[in-house]
Amino acid sequence: MILQNKKYVVEINEQGALTAMKFVGDRYDSNFILESAEEPWVPENKQWGLGFLSVGNKHLQIEELVALKQTDNRQYAEYMVEFDDDRVACVWNGDREKSRVHRKVRMKVTRELCDDGLYENYELINESEKYIAFDEIGLYSSFHDSYYTGKDVLSKHVSQHICTMEDHCYIAAVRQSGKPSHMGLITLDGAFRSFQTEEQNTSNVRGVIALVAKDVRVGAGESKTYRRVITDFADLDEFETKVCDYTGYPVMDYGVMTVQKGEFFQIRVKNPGKLEKIKINGETLVEKEGCYRYKPEYPGEYEGKVFYGDGKIGLLKFRCIRPIDELLRLRAQFIVKNQQILDKNDPRYGAFMPYDIDREKIYKIEEIETIYHGVPDRNDARERIGMGVFLAEYARVTGDMSVLASLRLYSDFLLRYIVDEKFDTWDCYLRNESKKYYERGLLLAHESVDMTFRTYNYTFAMLFFTEMYLLTKEKNYAGVVAGICKRYVEKTGECNATPATVEMLREAGFADDAEQIAREVEKYTRAIGEKGENYDSGEVSYEQWICATIFGQMCDYYLATKDEKVRGYVEDQRIRCQAFDGNQPHYISNSMPIRHWDGFWFGKYELWGDTMPHYWSLLSANAYFKYYQITGDVTYRERAKKIYRCNLSLIRDDGSAYNCYLVNEKSNGRPAGRYDPLANDQDWAFYHYMKNCESEKI
Repeated sequence: MILQNKKYVVEINEQGALTAMKFVGDRYDSNFILESAEEPWVPENKQWGLGFLSVGNKHLQIEELVALKQTDNRQYAEYMVEFDDDRVACVWNGDREKSRVHRKVRMKVTRELCDDGLYENYELINESEKYIAFDEIGLYSSFHDSYYTGKDVLSKHVSQHICTMEDHCYIAAVRQSGKPSHMGLITLDGAFRSFQTEEQNTSNVRGVIALVAKDVRVGAGESKTYRRVITDFADLDEFETKVCDYTGYPVMDYGVMTVQKGEFFQIRVKNPGKLEKIKINGETLVEKEGCYRYKPEYPGEYEGKVFYGDGKIGLLKFRCIRPIDELLRLRAQFIVKNQQILDKNDPRYGAFMPYDIDREKIYKIEEIETIYHGVPDRNDARERIGMGVFLAEYARVTGDMSVLASLRLYSDFLLRYIVDEKFDTWDCYLRNESKKYYERGLLLAHESVDMTFRTYNYTFAMLFFTEMYLLTKEKNYAGVVAGICKRYVEKTGECNATPATVEMLREAGFADDAEQIAREVEKYTRAIGEKGENYDSGEVSYEQWICATIFGQMCDYYLATKDEKVRGYVEDQRIRCQAFDGNQPHYISNSMPIRHWDGFWFGKYELWGDTMPHYWSLLSANAYFKYYQITGDVTYRERAKKIYRCNLSLIRDDGSAYNCYLVNEKSNGRPAGRYDPLANDQDWAFYHYMKNCESEKI
């Protein structure tokens, strides 16, 4: 079936699922809808507009089509779900047979293509003799959120910004190129409290998205209806205006949604729409000159409610944290006390390790090698180097030298096992023996792997020794930095240094190395600038880290050189970096760049799904903060502040730290929607905050 007007082309398959929505005349012929023909990993019964019902221990797919027809630009589909429910009544003597009730649910789906978009109506009718208490009603609603590289690929795929805040529910699907026009889903009637991801088994796909309504009761012969519209928009500002026009939900600037104790939450109303009132923790806020303020009394999460329209409620989620200086001190003390190997008989003596904050114990690869897929992401080096980098920066900025002895031990460990005499950086203390974790887990396609292959590790080690030089002014550390930088260039043809690295080497007396590396910095900066959006694939084909890193590098170089050609590259990268950022009324997703695989690779639970916050989001914050320094545009300072603050909320009161937060409620059927308790790679976030905000606290 095809529905078409002057603006849109819509395709619906023989099962009644929406399989394509495109713009007429789009130069990229982009299909905004995730569907099985383009992405074979998507099951046909989980395409857009199909769904599921959860009732007790039964999880039932909505897929049995009983009617399908089209009239002009209007399409109609009907589905039937039948099952026996044996948990609905209280009966004498616990006789389950007497409590068994046959259930019959009909779902009618109507779509109509209009000038402003595609309207969808989902009506669930209870044709049973008694009411049904649905634990979940899930509607598959997946835009084409996959990550690849190639010509024009960023204009053919999107990043989905998902908001499930009761009646206030939408998905803004922004092209990864950042170039308009984009497509979005706006819920007109019906509350969705969460979303779930399914079918994700690689870092390059977001998975199938199901918007989920919770605890819905429908009487016998009665129905529940969900209405929504899919429409286009030029940018997120226009999208928010459209949400307001369609639903009455106000257009608001939520400000910084993670505040220190003693600060205010501040919500500024740009367009009131049908706003009635705002409450936080049960307190009705008083509006003053279009601004609502609330001062939290204690650290923790705060829930707000926005009352609008005809009895609608949208949720807000804020967080209050301890004073930042206190959090960083607690974190530094915890690492030194709990996350370093101090057994001299262990070859990892001095190493910083992942730590299970629930079980209060260090993770060692020999103890977990049979129960994890990504064993190297829980080893004694790699991302764990971030603990050492954070401690060195913390000591330099605060003057707290109580951590120096710990840092010396760590430096000795790295030079003993990780950075060798050629300045190659090994994956962990086992060196080549650790390749068994790659071959066993099929993490790499190579038949034989040199365990100095991972280029990220070189940058991690280089940053540690850079910070050790800045802390101690001992030239041997600068010499290691120079060696790693030059080896990196030899191995990759690229450069992992910055103008600040060059200045540090000059200061330390390595003038020749500094000049050589300066030439490489200039050459690499210009080369990646010329590439534009034609990115090389990394461990993930395309992700926020790739464009945010390049954006930050361009800003660094421009700040140091004022090279106007590079200034143009800065703007080019900024647009794509911002495509990852949403504006949902929740501290974990407001300006936070999308990442959706880190929980699997670095967490205790090994779960796929949205990880926000996660430390790599700090690369966007760094770039925005530097962009603010270039332009003076304070909106980018605020963007950076939101990301920095949200990541600081990962630190707990005792100084332990969560790895990340898993946003989606379920991941491939497993419980998510929680913090991951494996302290692993998150300390990079705290380092980047201190490094970039030393001169201007934000």
